[in-house]
Amino acid sequence: MSSIPTNKPLIRNDQPDLVYKNEAGKFRAVVADIEDCQKRGQPVLVGTVSVEKSEVVANLLKAKGIPFNVLNAKQHQREAIIVAQAGRKGAVTISTNMAGRGTDILLGGNPEAMAKDALSEEKAKVAPSAEASQPALGEGAGEDGGTEPYRGSSEPAFDEDKRYQELLAQFKDTCEAERLEVLKSGGLKIIGTERHESRRIDNQLRGRAGRQGDPGTSRFYLSLQDDLLRIFGLDRMTGLMERLGLEEDVPIESPMVTRSIEGAQKKVEGRNFDQRKNVLEYDDVMNQQRKTIYALRRQILEGRYHREPTEEEKKQGIEPEPVTTSGDWSVEALTPELEPKLREMIELIKTKVKERDEAIARGSMDPGAGDIRPGWRILRAEIWRQFGTLLDLEKRYEASTKELVDHAVKHIAASQVQQRERLYDLADARMAAVIEAVLSADIGDDNWDWDQLEDALQEQFNNEFEITPGTPDEVAAQVWPVIEKQLGEREKELSRPWLMYFLRDFSLREIDEQWIEHLKTMDALREGIGLQGYGQKDPKKEYKKAGFSLFTEMMARIQENTVNKLFRVQIQREEEQVPVVHQEKQRQMAERGVEGKSEDEADADPTAQPHAKQARGRAAQRSGDGDAAKAEPVRRDRPKVGRNDPCPCGSGKKYKKCHGKDDEAAASE
Repeated sequence: MSSIPTNKPLIRNDQPDLVYKNEAGKFRAVVADIEDCQKRGQPVLVGTVSVEKSEVVANLLKAKGIPFNVLNAKQHQREAIIVAQAGRKGAVTISTNMAGRGTDILLGGNPEAMAKDALSEEKAKVAPSAEASQPALGEGAGEDGGTEPYRGSSEPAFDEDKRYQELLAQFKDTCEAERLEVLKSGGLKIIGTERHESRRIDNQLRGRAGRQGDPGTSRFYLSLQDDLLRIFGLDRMTGLMERLGLEEDVPIESPMVTRSIEGAQKKVEGRNFDQRKNVLEYDDVMNQQRKTIYALRRQILEGRYHREPTEEEKKQGIEPEPVTTSGDWSVEALTPELEPKLREMIELIKTKVKERDEAIARGSMDPGAGDIRPGWRILRAEIWRQFGTLLDLEKRYEASTKELVDHAVKHIAASQVQQRERLYDLADARMAAVIEAVLSADIGDDNWDWDQLEDALQEQFNNEFEITPGTPDEVAAQVWPVIEKQLGEREKELSRPWLMYFLRDFSLREIDEQWIEHLKTMDALREGIGLQGYGQKDPKKEYKKAGFSLFTEMMARIQENTVNKLFRVQIQREEEQVPVVHQEKQRQMAERGVEGKSEDEADADPTAQPHAKQARGRAAQRSGDGDAAKAEPVRRDRPKVGRNDPCPCGSGKKYKKCHGKDDEAAASE
C-alpha cells in the first residue's frame, strides 16, 4: 500500500473540543460562534448527529435573525445547490451526515452551480410566457393574405448555451471577489455539535474545510449530556464541575479531554466491529450452504452435471471436465435421434416468426396481440421445455439452419448424457446410503438385519430384492444390477424425454421445499445456540457443527424423495382417464333402462347389456323374497397377515416370500 501525497499541504486549524456542563450551555455557545462568524463574513458548516438536533440549532438561529440553510431531506431537489454554495460569504449551512456531500464546496461560491441554477429559473419563467404568447394554429397571416400555421413554437425562446456562458462569467467575478473576503476571514468554519460513535464520520465533517490548501477551522462543542459521554461515564465530570463552581456557559478545554473522547470512540468502534464480525461468522455458514444449493439448482435448470470447482480452481480458472458418456448414451449415439427433431423445430419456429413479422409490418396483426418475442428466445424456451437444456442462441440464430442445428444437437446431446449420469449417480448414492444405514459398522455384522435391508431398499426403489448376506460392497454388487435394470425399464416405460423431465421437476421441487424448511430450522438453531455457552462450549463452533449436520440431512432428504418419486411415477394416457362421474352416470342409465323395459327388451338392447345384467342382479337382490335367507357374511378362516409378518405356516420366512405368493396368485385369478 502506498500513500498518495496531497496536492497542497493542509493548513486547517483543528481546535480542541469544548465540553459544557449541559446541552443548553453548549447550544448557546454554538449560536454565539455562528453569529460571530456571520458578522465577519466567514462561512459556517454546522454538523449534527440527527435531524432533531438540526431543528434545535435552526430554531435558535431563527430567534437571532441569522439566515441559514438546513439539509434535512426536506429540500432534496435543492440540496446539491445548497451544499455547493456553503462556502459563500456569511453562509450558514446546517447538516447531519456529510458523507458523500460537500466535496464541491468552494470558498466564495461555486460559479458553475450558480449559473445552472439561475438558468433553470429563467427557463421556468420563459416557458409560461411563451405558451401564453403562442398564436392558435392557423391564426398567423401569410404574405399572400392567407393563413399559415405557427412555425416558431418549436424554437427555443433564447440561446441556452450563450446565456449560460454569460451567467457563468458574471458569477465568476462575484465568486472571486467573495473568495478573497472569505480567505481574509479564515476560510470555512466547521462546527460539530456532538461527537459521533465513529471517528470516521467526524473526520469527514472536518475534511470539508481546508481542501486544496485553503484555510479553515474546525471545532466540536460537546456537553456531558451527550450520548457518547454518558455511555462511557464521562458524565462523572459533572460533579467535579459543580465542586469547582463552573457555570453552564464555562467550558472545559483540554487536549486530555479530547484524547479521552477519542478513546471512548475507539471503544465504541471496537465493540461495533466485534458485533459485525460475530454476525459475519454466523452468516458465513448460511452463505456457504446457499452457494452450494444454488449451484446445484442452477445446474439442474441449465441441464448440466459436473463437480463444482473449488475456490483454488476458481482462482486458477480451472473448470471440472463434464462427463461425455453415460452407459450406452453418448453424443455420437444421440445425434441421429436429435438431429431431425431439432431441424423440424428450428424450421417451424423460423417460419412462424417470419410470418408474424411480415404480418406486423403489413399492419394486419396487432403487435400486442400475440407472442412478439424474438425468434431466438422462442427457440431457446422450446428447447429448454423439451430437453431441459439452456442454450445461448442470440448470436447464432441468424446463422444458417444447418449451423444452428449442429450447434444445438451437440450441446443438447451432451446435456442429455450429463442428465442421465446425474440420475444414475443419484440412484447409486441412495443405494449406498440405505446399505450404510442398515449395515452400519457401529452395530457389528452379527446384528445386521437383512430383512430390514430388503424392506428399506424396496421402500426406496419400489422393487423386490433377494439379498445374500455379505459385506456392504458385496451387497451393493448384488443390488446395483437390479436397480440399473429397473432404470432401463423406467426409460422404456416413460420414454427418455419424460424420464429426464421428471428428474428435473422432482429435483427442483424438492430443493425448493427442503431449502425453505432448512432456512426455518437454521433460524431456530441460531436463536438458541447461545445457550451452549453455559455448557462451556463455543456457540459459533457448535452452530457450524449443527448447521453442517442439518445441511447434510437436507441434501439426503432431497435425494431420497426425488428417487422415491422417480421409481413410482406413472403416466396415465388420456384414453385411460375415465372420469368417475361418467362411470356413475352409465350405471344410473343402465338401472333406469332395466326399470323401464322388460327383461327380454333389456337383453335385446346391446348398449344396455353390460350394465343391465348387473343392474338386474342388484334389483333382484333388492326385490327378493323377504322370507329368503339372508346372505351370510364372509368370515376369515385365519387371521389377517401382513406382507412382512412371519408366515403362519411356521417356516420362519416372511409371509410375502412364503404362502403370500400363492395367495396373491389365487386372488388375481
